[in-house]
Amino acid sequence: MATIGLTDRPIDKKTDEVLGISEYVDALAKFVSECQTPITISIQGDWGTGKTSMMNLIKENLEKEHKNVLSIWFNTWQFSQFNMQSHLSLSLLSYFIEALDTQNTSVAKTLGKLGKGFLRVATTLIAEKTLGEVNASALSGQENAIDIAREIVNLKKELESLVHSKLSKDGKERLVVFVDDLDRLQPEKAIELLEVMKLFLDVNKCIFLLAVDYNVVVQGIKKKYEGMDDAKGKSFFDKIIQLPFNLPVSQYRTDKYFSEMLKSGGIIYSENDLALYVRVASLSVGFNPRSMKRLFNSYQLLKMVAQTKKILEKDQIASLEEKHRILFCILCMQTGFDKLYRYIQKSGVEINDDLFSKFRNLRANIDLINPEDKKELDFKDETSINKVMKFFEALYEAIQLDSDKSENSNERLNENEIINFKSLLSFSSIIGNNDVAITNTSGNLAKYNIAANEIATAFNASYKEYFEKLNFQFLKTADDNAFYISGHIQIGAFAGSLVGAFRKDNSGVQFDDTSPTPSSYVNQGKYVVGNWFQKYLKSDFSNLQINNRRTYGYLILSENSHGEGASRLGEDQLILNFKNSFAKTLDILLPKLVQFRESKIEILNRINEFTDLVCASLKQDFLENEGWLVENGAKNLGVGSSILVGHKSWENGIQLQLWPASPGFTNLAFCVKRKSWGVKYDQVSEERIVKEFDSLYGQGCWVDGGCIRAKNLDKARFPVIGKFEENDSKFGFDTEEKKMDAIKEIVDAFKKAKNVLKPIIDSTKLA
Repeated sequence: MATIGLTDRPIDKKTDEVLGISEYVDALAKFVSECQTPITISIQGDWGTGKTSMMNLIKENLEKEHKNVLSIWFNTWQFSQFNMQSHLSLSLLSYFIEALDTQNTSVAKTLGKLGKGFLRVATTLIAEKTLGEVNASALSGQENAIDIAREIVNLKKELESLVHSKLSKDGKERLVVFVDDLDRLQPEKAIELLEVMKLFLDVNKCIFLLAVDYNVVVQGIKKKYEGMDDAKGKSFFDKIIQLPFNLPVSQYRTDKYFSEMLKSGGIIYSENDLALYVRVASLSVGFNPRSMKRLFNSYQLLKMVAQTKKILEKDQIASLEEKHRILFCILCMQTGFDKLYRYIQKSGVEINDDLFSKFRNLRANIDLINPEDKKELDFKDETSINKVMKFFEALYEAIQLDSDKSENSNERLNENEIINFKSLLSFSSIIGNNDVAITNTSGNLAKYNIAANEIATAFNASYKEYFEKLNFQFLKTADDNAFYISGHIQIGAFAGSLVGAFRKDNSGVQFDDTSPTPSSYVNQGKYVVGNWFQKYLKSDFSNLQINNRRTYGYLILSENSHGEGASRLGEDQLILNFKNSFAKTLDILLPKLVQFRESKIEILNRINEFTDLVCASLKQDFLENEGWLVENGAKNLGVGSSILVGHKSWENGIQLQLWPASPGFTNLAFCVKRKSWGVKYDQVSEERIVKEFDSLYGQGCWVDGGCIRAKNLDKARFPVIGKFEENDSKFGFDTEEKKMDAIKEIVDAFKKAKNVLKPIIDSTKLA
């Protein structure tokens, strides 16, 4: 059974060590056992990075491997409670005396005689010694200050004698004093403690190991000694600390640590995802063991709640491992990017592929964010922008699901991936300091999950023959307010998602056009889908509605409002009615889709053969070992299909591109592509590209928001003749000679660009 809850208790045994620091521990322990004395060593690191664990392991190593060492452990945190911080230095010395287990009472008597004047004179002496200054005012008003100073000198001699006596009695050669939790003290009190240690305990055969955050020491020095510059502050630290050791956080075995944490937390994960878990955490929370434990504790609580609400169960959209992975990433965003997490949770923020694209390319898109949102998100500088970009790139990778079998599936998020992410995002808000609305709490989720799974499974079985021909499968998703059955269809330029939606107030079936970026080609893509439905299905769906939005369109095939009368039937009956209505829609639609696909198979196969030949020809001139990459994105023959050639030196994103100037490859154009739609580069470079492009390719060049310059290729035009949604479309190159002439023109266009445009593109910068 997995352990529930991770405590903040430091490790104290080498067998529990998973960070890969054993070699450092062994080396430090050996150094401590052999170094000259007296010496003070600092174990330095930020809050929660494992300073106490490191000292525990050193202590264990000394006790097992180095028998010449006697050790004492002093925890400043314990002695700083209950308003005892003003007596902390006296507490340290008293504890030190008691720990040496001596019957000699003269040392304790000397300490007692010092009284209230002790700290005042002691800290003045240490300041004089370390800083080369005398603060005479510290001695004024103290009648017996000279006597106290004399007693201080005597006390140090007695303490040194006490150490030697104890070591001789126990047969040891050196005393190691571990001082923990200095960074939990008020900074000036931490400095006071260091001063007293230096003055009294800097004696032969003594080694001090201090767990300390250097920033706390610096802060304490500046607060206690006003006006001290950085150089003197460093000098103060260097005279007290002879060996600073910084925890090797960057060298921690994060993969092993994460593996142990995931297993102990009962988190289901794939070994292939381990590196992604580590990357997401390092880009958000940072690798701090204490922060990691808080993160995993939050995750464990969410997982327990999720079990009762059936949120992390495997379904046809996402596997168990994928849901765990995405929820973990969302928690990392909540912890490391709280303002961004709150922003995405806000009502009115549409979560889609465009949103992810904006944050993955935030530097280029920063001006697209309105000033109020930019202020709310606190994008202060280049560093904060880069952090968001890197995190969103990792988050984008984590959200991708294996159930998305479409071409170029890793380059965009489909509807199911978005729905799955939104469901887990909403659920995550029960953890943390967030006032966002929680939507998955009504108790319908389990019921809707079961209903959606039953319908998707039944349809996948009963329509298996059609689905295999369409390379299609229904997946399901659910939240507290609705459930959805959906799948993606791709037949060349005909592309979209078939979605059945059951909501509390209505249900229906629609076909969502999934054309990519906003452009004139999207409208043509909508035309392919919309025109086919209008021509071949209008008579079957008398209420067919076509809604074309800017970024995607959808066609409503059936719609039913539950209404007050329908509510009397009960929700179970409404779900059954939805299933039956959905089935009737499929009975009409699927045979016609299969018929449409079969009529296009020859065209699709010949176009794919053509694009394969183009890429093979390009690779003869654009060699990978010279930095070039040829990508065939034309395989699905959709609206955004294209062949890209890019060079690794083109960091600004410009590429040479062959693309269809209309769906289904009915026309081909060559262009210099922008990084993303509408992005501008410096004016001088763009003007040079336009000038050289026109010189190379002649009349008929043109420009739009997606490219700097483009040209239809005359001999390569019209590989497909006819409208793709019609039955008269055919492969345009009716002879082998015409096909090879088209390929040659395409390759020549790219080669010209390589020779002439590359130097310009190499130097082009974002405006």
